[in-house]
Amino acid sequence: MVAVMVFISESSFSANRYWIGPSGGNWNAAANWSNRSGGASISAIPGASDMVFFEGAANCTVDANLNVKGISIDATYSGTISVNSGVLITIASSGFTQAGGTFTGGNQEIRINGPFSLSGGIFNSTSGTLQVSSNFSFTAGAFNHNNGTVTFSAAQTITGNAVFYDILFVSSGGIYTIASGTTIKSTHNVTISGGASCTFNTGTLELTGNLTLTSTSNNSVNGGSATFVFNGTGIQTIQSAIREISVGTNERMCALPNIEINKVSGSLHLIGLISLNGTSWRTTAGAALIDAGTSTVNIYSNITFTGEDLSLYNIHIWPNSSSITLSPASY
Repeated sequence: MVAVMVFISESSFSANRYWIGPSGGNWNAAANWSNRSGGASISAIPGASDMVFFEGAANCTVDANLNVKGISIDATYSGTISVNSGVLITIASSGFTQAGGTFTGGNQEIRINGPFSLSGGIFNSTSGTLQVSSNFSFTAGAFNHNNGTVTFSAAQTITGNAVFYDILFVSSGGIYTIASGTTIKSTHNVTISGGASCTFNTGTLELTGNLTLTSTSNNSVNGGSATFVFNGTGIQTIQSAIREISVGTNERMCALPNIEINKVSGSLHLIGLISLNGTSWRTTAGAALIDAGTSTVNIYSNITFTGEDLSLYNIHIWPNSSSITLSPASY
């Protein structure tokens, strides 16, 4: 009889990894990691199947591209995690959770293929792109956009009054739910792209910059119950890549939900085919600032126009828009 002993490294399996490095130590140094809280070094850098935890006070420098299952920053953590210039971060389905400390995201892409949760501490985003592919939750702490882009690319719920710089919504056939009571804000530009349906429900998106519509979806569920508020003090545009209606091809393409115009200065330019599939357009302030150009407002739903008198260029009304209410009655 021959006895065979097989030794398998712990790093071959999914595992927990705890930061124990000296303050300012490098992520990519194996000696800086343990397999238990406050434990001894196991000389293993976190891998793609590992969950990473930060506790205590030691700073960490992310000095190389990383790919892990998830990152959890505990409320007891008081240090700073700094991502070096040029470093790419990929986080899998367990996502990113922060309850304490400071995270500073560098200048390259941060791909979170799971949820994002900020309930404490300071999150300084990348100046590149922060991509979140599941729910986004901001309940406490500080979210600093760092003039970067946040990309939402799946059916997801966005909770908390976060302020972003650029936002990219990639229509993927799902519903973007801005939670009830939540107002998210873009201080620069918002783009809606992609080729599948794109529905925005419930909460509010404030835009102080431009809205660019490049989505090629012509789905009947485009639009939704959310409200897009245009309230920038400078020049703004709503610009569609589509210039004219082609029946059966683009009449619902990238249709918008409810609209509110609330501008005290700066013009609002409408360019191309602006399709509506919400239930309201309210002009609270700034009707005189709207420059409709040669645009077409394409109404695909029952809708009520309220607020200040409104002057548009072309209006196209579909047969299924059985109820269009004007309040006041003249426009």
